[in-house]
Amino acid sequence: MRRVALLLVLLGCGDPSEGPSTARTTGDAEVGGEIVATVDGHPIRLADVEAELRAEGGTPREALDATVRRELLALEAARHGYAERREVRRTFRQATVQALLATIEREHPAASISEDALRRAYDEAGTRFEVPERRSSRHLLVRVPDAGREREARRVASAILAELEADPSKLGGARQPNRARRLRALGGGRAAAVARDGSLETGYAEVLFAGDAPGLRPELARTSFGWHIVEVEAITPATTRTFETVEGELREELLNGARFAALNELMERLHERVTIEVAPTALESIQRVEIAE
Repeated sequence: MRRVALLLVLLGCGDPSEGPSTARTTGDAEVGGEIVATVDGHPIRLADVEAELRAEGGTPREALDATVRRELLALEAARHGYAERREVRRTFRQATVQALLATIEREHPAASISEDALRRAYDEAGTRFEVPERRSSRHLLVRVPDAGREREARRVASAILAELEADPSKLGGARQPNRARRLRALGGGRAAAVARDGSLETGYAEVLFAGDAPGLRPELARTSFGWHIVEVEAITPATTRTFETVEGELREELLNGARFAALNELMERLHERVTIEVAPTALESIQRVEIAE
């Protein structure tokens, strides 16, 4: 309960049962040597930042900033008398961010996002919720073993296409006609539904998305694999996701934005209250630790 009360104080909510806040205490540490920074005179040692780098990775700058943030919050805890006992202070240092986020979540519940805000976010989303047309297909592939057999491969593919146009039911059994044996067995198969989003080679996409109805395409598709005979199996029209289907997604995004803003506000207030000094060579010292590892 004391941790919850502390975090409410940090967020500016206060807790009258705890009495008035104590004065902020300052230390007498100075930057230099193993002390790479101070927060109100309290030391941040190279070993502290090294531990952050090992635990979270990132850059020396990010590790130093994260260590300073934790010290800011720990000192704010001490100012309210919550971190005077060593075990409480140590636990608080380790769990500050997680606990603080949990408290901010309670301060910003899902119900705090109004429907008007959600509707406005939906209206401002532009094309984000548009779902493009998708097409599934099956195809036969006449491979081109080398550049010298390009024309031969195309002739074979054209002959197969003509045969299938005369009798589309042969598509399933046309995989290894005699005329293609010397060009290796025909490849191909089914292709899952895709949008015209660059995920397919241009030659295949142009044939796949030509025409407005399913069916055998009258032109061959050339890709880096060879010549394709393409049949469009199904077309799923473009649509737009409704507000009702994305409401939960939008609420989560707006909540995260509000919670992140609250955390930033808290950190800005703490930065204004304390004096932070960073050694000119701090990042260089941290970098040497990172390289040594």
